[in-house]
Amino acid sequence: VSPRCIEIFWGFIVLSLLNVPLQRCSAAEFAMLVKKWAHLKHRRFGFPKVGLGDVYADEAERYIKQHGGIVRRKMVVNRIIYKKGVIDHVVAETNGSRAQIRGDIYVSAINPVLLKGLIADADFDNRTHFDFFDTLRIFEGVPYISVNIWFDKKISSKRFWAMLGRQASGVPYLNTDFYDFSNIYESHKHASYIASNIIYSNEHEHLSDHEIIDRTADEIRETFPHMDAAVVHSHVHRIPYVIYAPVPGTRAHRYTSATPISNLYLAGDWLVREVPQCMEAAVRSGYKCAEAIFSQYGISKQICDDRVF
Repeated sequence: VSPRCIEIFWGFIVLSLLNVPLQRCSAAEFAMLVKKWAHLKHRRFGFPKVGLGDVYADEAERYIKQHGGIVRRKMVVNRIIYKKGVIDHVVAETNGSRAQIRGDIYVSAINPVLLKGLIADADFDNRTHFDFFDTLRIFEGVPYISVNIWFDKKISSKRFWAMLGRQASGVPYLNTDFYDFSNIYESHKHASYIASNIIYSNEHEHLSDHEIIDRTADEIRETFPHMDAAVVHSHVHRIPYVIYAPVPGTRAHRYTSATPISNLYLAGDWLVREVPQCMEAAVRSGYKCAEAIFSQYGISKQICDDRVF
């Protein structure tokens, strides 16, 4: 096998699973991913028949409300007010108006890049608190461009495929993975609705939506050269942060759920050391955050099952 083939293969694996180019990926993160996959038994890919948010979001909201909680939608926290060594309140905006929200405990589940922006405006009077959050500058986000194209008829029975390497013309493929939701969601079964992802899209941000749709449609036609379906609708969604970029040195700056600020806790996949970033890591961080809060109140309770890690 030629070195070029090896580079293409591993480059594809790293980009699709860790979301950065091979040349930028942390060897530690990659080794952990391979170790995790090697220990899995009965590995199979699954496709949910509904959006992942539909699986848990409504039930989670119902649970919160049943236990006396309040869910506020479309509120953007744009400032953390810090006084006398603790978080006093946060300032949030909704529909052009501002609101002050106070609580006994604050849990940040936002990504480290957004948190860095909020913390930067906090007027810390404790050097330890400043130093703790200073390493947030190490983290950078992975941007995506997600492409959605609706066709007037079915293209194939495939649920998923991916593009590896370059087109015949020598131009690298724009998209990495494709999903035909007409073969996944019952509600779209009559005509192909294809979603694809341009992963680590920094170098493609200059492309217009029209150019992205045209190139994506061409890549779909390369996979199905005999298709005669026409595009009836399309949408390009630019996502500035999907996950953090696992570049060298990042693991050395993983945070803990508890912070030096006694009423501020953190949750998110970027905190977990035991597994690569994934949905399981995000869930694990939530359990660990709850355990840390329990501990503050003198409650010793383990709710995170360490056996699966």
